[in-house]
Amino acid sequence: MRFVVILAVGIVLGTPLQADAQQWTPEQQEVIDSLEGCWDTWMEAVQEGSPDRWLDNCTEEGYTFWWTYGSPLGEDWMRRNWDMFMEDDGEWVDVRPVWVRVYDDFAIMHFWGYWNVTEDEERVTVEAKRTEVFHKVNGRWLLAAGHATPVSQ
Repeated sequence: MRFVVILAVGIVLGTPLQADAQQWTPEQQEVIDSLEGCWDTWMEAVQEGSPDRWLDNCTEEGYTFWWTYGSPLGEDWMRRNWDMFMEDDGEWVDVRPVWVRVYDDFAIMHFWGYWNVTEDEERVTVEAKRTEVFHKVNGRWLLAAGHATPVSQ
């Protein structure tokens, strides 16, 4: 009896919680890896002072992004305002996917995104709820559209 109780407690304690047990299919993981690679490419583009590296390698033609205000912003807006990103962007810290759905050559991912930025001369981590839509073109997942809502100020 003692063995059965110990075994049962071990099974319960050793069972991961649902949030910790997320298993991604290889196809879903490919989308997640593409996003992380594009965030690395974004950082390189910011350091180089040119949006071309990111736009040419990570987005499809017609890409739009919608922050919490205004209207969706496209490639032309990003090119015209790239200096703003060079001044304000810090470095990405983490991507925590919560849902990834792949539909043949399209994918949608909901995730938490974390960036270190400087605010009032202090380094802080900001958090945003994000959704990205990907389109697979010539074997590569490219960003087609995105949306972010800041959670932390």
